[in-house]
Amino acid sequence: MRLGNLLVDSDQVSLIDFDDCGFCFTYDFAAAVSFHETNSAIPALKAA
Repeated sequence: MRLGNLLVDSDQVSLIDFDDCGFCFTYDFAAAVSFHETNSAIPALKAA
């Protein structure tokens, strides 16, 4: 879910490149927030 993996065509957005998807939520969450680890919203997102 990085910006480089989004295809935008007018009002339609598609995701590509799922090589970082794992076998559990925690891995997928970590891959999604990588490069943003210091963002103050991360603890609340993790808790949710």
